[in-house]
Order: sequence, then C-alpha cells, then structure tokens
Amino acid sequence: MTSAGAPVSDGPVVAAGRSGQPARRQDTATNGANGSNLQSPYVVISADTHCGAALRDYKPYLESKYHDDFDAWADELEGIQARQERMFARQGRAVRSVGVDGDPVTDANRNYSTSRRLAEQHADGVIAEVLFPNTQPPFAPPASTQFEAPPYSDDFEHRWAGLRAHNRWLADFVSEAP
Repeated sequence: MTSAGAPVSDGPVVAAGRSGQPARRQDTATNGANGSNLQSPYVVISADTHCGAALRDYKPYLESKYHDDFDAWADELEGIQARQERMFARQGRAVRSVGVDGDPVTDANRNYSTSRRLAEQHADGVIAEVLFPNTQPPFAPPASTQFEAPPYSDDFEHRWAGLRAHNRWLADFVSEAP
C-alpha cells in the first residue's frame, strides 16, 4: 500500500486511454475464494501536464501598478503572434501546436479549462497531475519562434511581477479541483 492507501503493483500496465475506464493490470490474480480472475485498477498520476492562463486573463492577477504596462506588452505580443501566424500560413503551416494532432483553435483551452481538464483526466483514468507552465507569463520577452528561447531581458521587476501573477493564477486554477 502507498501512504494514501492505494495498492502498489509490480505487474504490467495497460495505458489509460479515452475509453473512460481506469488503467488496469494486464496480468490477473486468482481469487482464492472462487478461482475467478480479478483485475486491479492502477493509480495513475500524470507527471507531464501543462497549464497556463489565456494571455489577457493574467491581468487581474497583476498588481494594479503594472496594468498599463501589461496592456502595452500584450498588444505588442499579439502583434508579433499575428505576424508569425501570417508568415506560417503562407507556408501552409500553423504557428501554434496543441499536443499531438491538436487543433490550436479547439484545443487551446486545454491549458486553462478546469472542466475540460477534469473530464479528460477522468476519461484517461488519471487521478492527479503534476502541472508545468505552458503559456507565456506577463512581461516575458517574446521568442522569435515557438521553438527557441526568448532573448535576454534585464527588466527583472516586470518579469518577477509576471511570474507572481502566474503563480496567483495557478493557485486559483488548482483550487477548483484540489
């Protein structure tokens, strides 16, 4: 047993899928009472999940003294993103990707929709997730493309305010389903 009281198994596992069933052992144990085979559910915790607010949804989490600067930063970032999207579109590609075969329009809310996240967790048989940031926090310098690190910036006051805003947003996000 784990400290949470869940059974610990050393048998192989069938990966959880969108079937709505929890992950189960491939191997079976024999019940001594009637000789029937049993399958025990596994405890599945995802250790590679990402989240973050939609760009403009970070503003209420910033201290008010940063609101005007945030609006200017978000306007600039949206302009850069629009230029990148036009450039990629001319090449028949999408600048944003959301998971394997994810659609940036229909799947983008995966980062911040608690109801969608919980429904998908349940369908996959996942009982908990380790969350990593997946969106650009306020005042982060934009990258030239989604595949490279942003340039160095020494505006640490604003960057730190943006990280605090993300952490406040994250606290609210996880409080919806602790």
